[in-house]
Amino acid sequence: MYVFMLSIIIPALNEEEYIPNLLNCLSNQTFKDFEVIVVDANSEDNTKIVTSKFRKQLKIKVLDAKIRNVSYQRNLGLKNAKNEMVLFLDADTIFENAFLENALNEIKTRNLILTGCYVYPDSLNLIDIFFFAGYRVFLRIFYKRIGFNGCCVFTLKSLHKKINGFDETIKVSEDFDYVRRLKKFTKINLLKTVKVKTSVRRFQKNGRLRTGIKILLIGFYTLFFGKITTDIFKYRFNDNIFVKKLNQKDDNSYFGKNLKMANNITKNEKDSEKNYSKNVAKKLWNNKEDDVWDKL
Repeated sequence: MYVFMLSIIIPALNEEEYIPNLLNCLSNQTFKDFEVIVVDANSEDNTKIVTSKFRKQLKIKVLDAKIRNVSYQRNLGLKNAKNEMVLFLDADTIFENAFLENALNEIKTRNLILTGCYVYPDSLNLIDIFFFAGYRVFLRIFYKRIGFNGCCVFTLKSLHKKINGFDETIKVSEDFDYVRRLKKFTKINLLKTVKVKTSVRRFQKNGRLRTGIKILLIGFYTLFFGKITTDIFKYRFNDNIFVKKLNQKDDNSYFGKNLKMANNITKNEKDSEKNYSKNVAKKLWNNKEDDVWDKL
């Protein structure tokens, strides 16, 4: 029997300004049966201190990651999770007080396993609002092919293990790759009854036009070519900014002179175990012994 119903995993690095907002959201949830695992990558600010202040409100533990790699941190968090159902969140994500209750009700009603949320900006700036609206349209059309971003991902611990977790070698969009590999074993969905908000700090720091173009280019690259395993884009996790590095080997550009493409793109893996999600869902949702849904 699970000690808690849900394990929430949050990678963090220098997040003292944003992670208290997320932890406040979790403290105020109408659904309470969850643990929180914050995986800190040797933050240079007070991330661990402000996180520790929530120990009275939340069932929370802080893990120390040996390296600064968001995929490594998420994988480490899951290794320490006590529950079968997990939720990956980014440290700068926020949502309403009934988020978990409504999300889990929808997951149960629709018999879902792998699902994410539509993302809105935590901003009143019209440029941010229009950009995120356009991104949601893009995601609505292509998410079944490219996956979705990792600021909010519900999945299962057993499913995570089947693909050996997040790929720690990917430079950027490791979350999209993760979802694409998971969907070989189950259907991919987006929740309809809930949404999340995320900070626009990248837009504010690096310029809205510049950051928006880079994100869109990454999205199209992922759509047409798959994994980003070279340094065409380099994601500095500690500063949350994208840095472009051009490689002289990559002279043929698909998007133009300013974006060089990788020569070696990993091919898609073969589909396998088509009935996995059906069997797991039946076992999870009909588990009378654990009766994990009684408290919803």
